Amino acid sequence: MNIPNWRDVLTVAGFVVGVLGLLAAYIQWRLAKIESRLEYRLVTFKIIGPFESRWSPFRASNDPNLAILYKGRTISSASRAYVALWNSGRKTLDGDARLAEEPLRIVFPDDCVVLGEPNVLVQTRPSIHFSATSNSSQENVVDLAFAFLDYRDGALVEVLYGGGLGRGVKLEGGFKSAQTIRDGGVLQLRTTRGRYEFIRRYCRFRG
Repeated sequence: MNIPNWRDVLTVAGFVVGVLGLLAAYIQWRLAKIESRLEYRLVTFKIIGPFESRWSPFRASNDPNLAILYKGRTISSASRAYVALWNSGRKTLDGDARLAEEPLRIVFPDDCVVLGEPNVLVQTRPSIHFSATSNSSQENVVDLAFAFLDYRDGALVEVLYGGGLGRGVKLEGGFKSAQTIRDGGVLQLRTTRGRYEFIRRYCRFRG
């Protein structure tokens, strides 16, 4: 019977312990990297005014005599913006973690004005209490708020606004212990049985 070489046994044991230690360190590193991250996509559609080559399902007319009267102001160019946003990180994003100096908001170009109150068309579940309101002091800003967002929780917001060509619309904001907001590109919006396909695909839809 061969007697095991204890040096070899100790070498193998040390190797196994080393591998397990590296694996444990990697797991701890990965857990430390789990963060919350707000991601969004948006698209704008012209309703009235000069039209670009891109087709708009909401197009009414490019007649220069057609305009909207809003609070005594004549709006000759108006569009609808759709913004879908959700938490793409694995960590819950708490609404109270937002930075006071960096509020969460949709910002339109300076020559735009939000027409009326925006609509939260759909949210993944009522408990996140997602809201969108026009800013009282900046007419080109929509303020956003929520209680919390778990992984893939989010909402779809519709905003009617006047002016501009739809370029330069963006989502701004900052949260403690969270990654910076990520622009996911153009929103591909489709409706299926009265619901919004984007939310069904990218968020945990519970409506």
